[in-house]
Amino acid sequence: MTKLKYPVIVLLAIAVTLCIKALYSNGTTEPTPYDYTADSLGNLQVVEKVVEETVQAAPPVVAPEYPDSVFAWNELSYDFFAVRPFNPETDLPKEKAERIISNAPPIVLTWETLVNIEYRSEYFEEMGMELYSPVFTKALEELDGKLVEITGYVIPVVDDGSEIALSQNPYAACFFCGKASPASVMTVSFVKPNRRLRTDDYETFSGRMKLNYDDPNQFYYILEEAELKR
Repeated sequence: MTKLKYPVIVLLAIAVTLCIKALYSNGTTEPTPYDYTADSLGNLQVVEKVVEETVQAAPPVVAPEYPDSVFAWNELSYDFFAVRPFNPETDLPKEKAERIISNAPPIVLTWETLVNIEYRSEYFEEMGMELYSPVFTKALEELDGKLVEITGYVIPVVDDGSEIALSQNPYAACFFCGKASPASVMTVSFVKPNRRLRTDDYETFSGRMKLNYDDPNQFYYILEEAELKR
């Protein structure tokens, strides 16, 4: 009986080893990082096993290439960042941009912005003389074609009411009397004629801003498609 003691212990150790292997393998055939063995006395030994795994190299990361002037790719953060403010006029398809711009509120103009310009002398053949031409600021150039809103004194100029002159000052102190800057008055061209407006009515109008660079027969500023705001 004594002679069978150690063989029985060895068998038990082997059985325990197999059980542990089955437990750690979870029913899979994947190798485990450790092997469990028994010495001649049946003591369990843990032997670290080097598992060689074939690691497939990940495909190289390629930054997306988009013809985008608003966003640029940052390799460090692996993300886009804005390089300038979003502009619907240039960054959207034309039809969508027009819908957004037409629904946008008008930009409120001040006369101080309009009169803050410089002039240069230019010869106009049709007039046969030299006249002052406007040198618009960058801020005004950016307003060309934009929907704007401005308040001023009404000066009727045509009988059918299709146009008026809008002045920074009342008629007694306006450009027509030689008492104000030529940049302190603008043409207001209506969508629908308005014959109810009278001299020195102080009103607010909205419309499409147009800068006049070279027509001596017009004011420096023209408000097209204008509407009276009540």
